[in-house]
Amino acid sequence: MSQISCPVCGKPIEVKPAKRKSGKPSLMLVCSLSPAHFRGFINDPDFVMKALEVSERPAG
Repeated sequence: MSQISCPVCGKPIEVKPAKRKSGKPSLMLVCSLSPAHFRGFINDPDFVMKALEVSERPAG
């Protein structure tokens, strides 16, 4: 997977599961230096489930 940089400071954007009140799957993209720089969400259920499955697979 390619690395995405923060448009404000250039630090890497972290991708992690987000908790929603609805319980639906979501991914949060956030600047590793400061969430005030950049924060976004991906809420497409099919994409999120596939991304979580890939991230949980052992490397190799």
